[in-house]
Amino acid sequence: MRTHLLVLLSCLPSLLVSKICWNECRSDSEKDSLVKSLDIAGCHRRSTYPEYEDFWCEGSDGPPCTALTGETLSINMEIFNPGIANLTQSAAYLVTSFISVPWPGMDTDGCNYLDGGKGCENLEGRLSQFSMPVYIESYYPPGKYDLKYQLYEQLEDGSEEELVCVLFTLRIA
Repeated sequence: MRTHLLVLLSCLPSLLVSKICWNECRSDSEKDSLVKSLDIAGCHRRSTYPEYEDFWCEGSDGPPCTALTGETLSINMEIFNPGIANLTQSAAYLVTSFISVPWPGMDTDGCNYLDGGKGCENLEGRLSQFSMPVYIESYYPPGKYDLKYQLYEQLEDGSEEELVCVLFTLRIA
């Protein structure tokens, strides 16, 4: 009995880790990635029916993050923060073969979600946590969407520099 309990407890951490299939927008050779990890908390997952299959990802290929209308997901990233002073743009786009459409209802002030709202105050290079809630509005139609999520730093001259760009799939049921 004690052995069974130990085996069960040793498996618990792997069950608690949420998994999301994602890719960077740019190739590895263009720029060092600032994204160290990405997760979307609140996704529903299920095994392939009728046979059980373990969760798998190959880049962004794999089971999508599934959400229901009225739920709130949380985009959580650990990023290398080079000393961001003004993360004013955070945007998600619905990506089709010919156009990217802005995702409605997204807050564009990224500083609110970097290190608990205090990340833009510290200009030292460090690992930072970015955590942004995303409410699944009732007017979002059910379907499977390929999304592009980007973070920009607004520079002193008014121009923007893309810091993060990731691709993932969201299914609204």
